Amino acid sequence: MLSDSIISKFKVDPRDYQRRIVRQALDMFTGKYISRSGASNPPFKSVMVESPTGSGKTVIGFLTASALSEELGIDPDDLAVAWIAMRRNLLTQAERENISKGFNIKNIHFTSMFNKLPDELVALKKAGKKILFVVDECHHDTASSMVHLHNLLVPDFVLGLSATPYRTDKANLCFEKVIKDCGIHQLIAAGYLSPYDHFTITDWKPETVVERFTAEPERWGKSVMFFKNLEECFVTKALLDAQGYKSEVVTGASDAEQQIDDFQEGKVNILINCMKLTEGFDCPDIKTVWVRDSGKGTTTQMAGRVFRIHPDLPVKQVVQSKVTRWPCLKTAMPKVQYSWENGEWMSLTINPKIDEMTHNSRRAIASAVVDIPAYILNKQAKGRRKPRATERVI
Repeated sequence: MLSDSIISKFKVDPRDYQRRIVRQALDMFTGKYISRSGASNPPFKSVMVESPTGSGKTVIGFLTASALSEELGIDPDDLAVAWIAMRRNLLTQAERENISKGFNIKNIHFTSMFNKLPDELVALKKAGKKILFVVDECHHDTASSMVHLHNLLVPDFVLGLSATPYRTDKANLCFEKVIKDCGIHQLIAAGYLSPYDHFTITDWKPETVVERFTAEPERWGKSVMFFKNLEECFVTKALLDAQGYKSEVVTGASDAEQQIDDFQEGKVNILINCMKLTEGFDCPDIKTVWVRDSGKGTTTQMAGRVFRIHPDLPVKQVVQSKVTRWPCLKTAMPKVQYSWENGEWMSLTINPKIDEMTHNSRRAIASAVVDIPAYILNKQAKGRRKPRATERVI
């Protein structure tokens, strides 16, 4: 586990799994890692942490960056950190957490993977300082812009952070070691992520989604909707506008920060997008996420927007269609599962009272004492006759 001497320096009390992950990462970077077979390992240069959305990967990154110089036995000024992300809002969020949670790493540089590296970092590398790359959403680490940064600076250590290290372009992520600890299901059970109800609708057409939303707006509350293209997004917005519901389509060209601010302040109740809000968008009071048909990685990113805990929302909601390739319940079982059938929501979850009655019946049957009827005992006794003297007993 991570030592208390390191933890006491910060304003955050890491969760147990965060401590385990950071300890493993530090051991891997410093050559102290012992595999399950008991074999020791040389220091690794690159380590990826796979952990769900909402599990606190930013905290894991800062703890590792803060403790690494101490583990290496070097002065903190001799280790420079490049915190790299694809989206600017992720960088802004990380920069804010560095101060608010008391990490206060001074020799840290927040940079987009599409930008030129700060001259100061390049100068530090030339001066012989060690460089740590912390790559947020590291499934983008194979992008040509990231490859350029790696080649330009050649970091001494790389820590990748991702909830979904899967790619659809078949490009391989090149990390020497991967750390996995808790999945979404375990974090929900432990109370770190919110439980959810799962709803299945017939298809994922804008008309179907809007029909279900407008039929019960109070049920769904603050919502984020995902569609496969901008055309579907704007059709959905037009349908919602026609019925008096305020929504915004978030795109690469829109003022996303203002739209998200309006959403968080309650000026807009629905955000519609394709992929813009799959990463780096944290809004704990989202009640429902409407997840378009997709595979495992994208579905996990979309659904992950709703799992953050909020005191006024004890149970969140995920809506998908019947034909999606990856139902969210494959990742984590819902509290209750519903399906839209014949004009109403049908619960697919076993009635707890019936389940309890079945369980009690099984216990009663298992503990019951059953006497064998007398006529069967008599028949068995006659069958067990003594052998004649001429018979051979085997």
